[in-house]
Amino acid sequence: MPPLRWLFLIIKIGEVKINETNVSMLAYIGAPGRVMFKIKGWTINWNSIEFDVSGKVTVNTEAGKTYLVTLEPVHEPGIFVMRLDEKLSGVIGRDVSTIRFLDDSTAVVDILAQAGFPTELTVNKELREKYFNLWKETGNLSYLRAYGDLSYHIKTLGLMAKLGNLDGPSVRTLVLDLRATDYYYYH
Repeated sequence: MPPLRWLFLIIKIGEVKINETNVSMLAYIGAPGRVMFKIKGWTINWNSIEFDVSGKVTVNTEAGKTYLVTLEPVHEPGIFVMRLDEKLSGVIGRDVSTIRFLDDSTAVVDILAQAGFPTELTVNKELREKYFNLWKETGNLSYLRAYGDLSYHIKTLGLMAKLGNLDGPSVRTLVLDLRATDYYYYH
């Protein structure tokens, strides 16, 4: 299944609003017990279709441990249900590596420099801003799709770095794909 893409995401967990998923959130430091998050919100996907978002996430905690919760959306007919992403959640330092806290662009700058393209992130950022602004000005969904295409490789490289899944052929392929996508949308 292709990755889920949406334009706007507004989710309320307790009294806190978030606008992204697959982004880690500090969940708990303290006494042992069960912590439950009730999730409610909405999203508009890249085809301007609105979906409700809901879910309950429960974390069983140990005393004195710092937990990280990463939510993932699961599509069900007419709704997205938010669930705990088990691979990216747990006790920091034991279940979840501290590398997970790096900013995507920090990891990607290093990857692109090692691949011999130290300025490619700047080029990509300028193109993303250009197409996002064109979409806001015109409402033309083609510009929004271009913005999504231009964002894909950066997010993928950043996530691969955070998960420790970087290998030579994958990095080389993604970097060349990033350059080709940037070239295409530049011209």
